[in-house]
Amino acid sequence: MKRLLLAIQLILLLTSTGSVSGQLLSASLRRDMTVPVYRFYKRTPRFEGAHMYRISPAPLDQYWQPEGIVFHVSPIQLAYTVPLYSLAKGSIEDYFLTTDAGERSQCLQYLGYKDNGVIGYVLPPQMDVPGTTSIYRWVRTYTPPYYYDLQDHFYTSSSEAIPDYKFEGMRFRVWTEVVRLPKSLVKVSIPKAGAAIKSGSLVSISWTVWSSGGLIRLSFSTDNAQSWQPITTLPNNGGYGQLNTQSYNSWKVPAGTLGTLRIKVDWLRSDSSGNPSGLPWATHISSPIKAVTSASSPVRRTLSPL
Repeated sequence: MKRLLLAIQLILLLTSTGSVSGQLLSASLRRDMTVPVYRFYKRTPRFEGAHMYRISPAPLDQYWQPEGIVFHVSPIQLAYTVPLYSLAKGSIEDYFLTTDAGERSQCLQYLGYKDNGVIGYVLPPQMDVPGTTSIYRWVRTYTPPYYYDLQDHFYTSSSEAIPDYKFEGMRFRVWTEVVRLPKSLVKVSIPKAGAAIKSGSLVSISWTVWSSGGLIRLSFSTDNAQSWQPITTLPNNGGYGQLNTQSYNSWKVPAGTLGTLRIKVDWLRSDSSGNPSGLPWATHISSPIKAVTSASSPVRRTLSPL
């Protein structure tokens, strides 16, 4: 009990200081759920116009006015996410977000920015999976009559022009609401690792996939994933914004197929005609299974994952 109380006190201390690391520590108690990022607008008797982004809903001081939730991030790094770095330059009142490690290094080494750590974990621009949205970056440079030049980076899901701001493009993707995130976006669950399947027989394949949308493509390999042969491609139906378990029960293992096999599942984008489009959102290759000929060989027929 003493240790628990000390941990809670530590979290409260870190989050009260405004530390991004402290904010993430608190948020990561809900490790598999996305957390909101809040935007604040600075207004003082002398200046207004800067924007800040924090995990905490509490403003730093009386000059920062809350503008609400702008997007959601993962509090922990997953296989398909990247860090979202937070930086600040107090002399020009600029608060900067980037997933680009090179851009971050340049800001720290040459442009006078301070490192505020990782605000959360997001998706790279190409990962336009259902339930996510693009975030665009805009920048405005303030000039006299202010006493010195100021700069404001602004992040929004809208690509429509903003007066006095210069468009800097789409930078990363985020979640639009609080959702439960899986460790893998797609994963083969059946056949299990080491299972034996009979050559020439019908075999069930099961997989999990996060959210509906797009297509599922199944294929198999007999040369340890060096090349792939098609099994089928089918619509990805299921619950939106949740982890779904799906099955295909009509794969007939080609007669004469023997030895080690691997199954691959691709979660694909689809175009307006329902055809595959672009690179897969996610891919998973199963552990090795074995194709055998003897009817007495063990054949695993489990229909649901453990």
